[in-house]
Amino acid sequence: MQWTLTPRRERANHNPVLVLNGMPGRGPAETTAHAGDVVRLDATGSTDPNGNALTYRWRHYAELSGGFRPVDVTIERSDTPKAGFKVPGITNPSFQIILEVTDNGEPALTSYRRIIVHAAR
Repeated sequence: MQWTLTPRRERANHNPVLVLNGMPGRGPAETTAHAGDVVRLDATGSTDPNGNALTYRWRHYAELSGGFRPVDVTIERSDTPKAGFKVPGITNPSFQIILEVTDNGEPALTSYRRIIVHAAR
């Protein structure tokens, strides 16, 4: 919203633009996996309109994934554009992973995307 306070919109910081597993946009990505599968997470192609440096964080969104039967997901390389995890024994029909990308602009801005992993039966 800083652009509303500056005479030139292009001088304000803007949110990172995310690409999730090759898919640009804002909506969630979806995939299906069996227990024991390795799921690759890839934010390659994400950019910052202002050219700022980006930091990455992948995390399991347990609040939406767990209910009364939480899923335990350990994401390897969770602070890099390319991460992954081994699908645990699945008791829920799906679980969610969040991609969080923050720029180093002033102020720092963060964009989010999610991937929904559906359990293959």
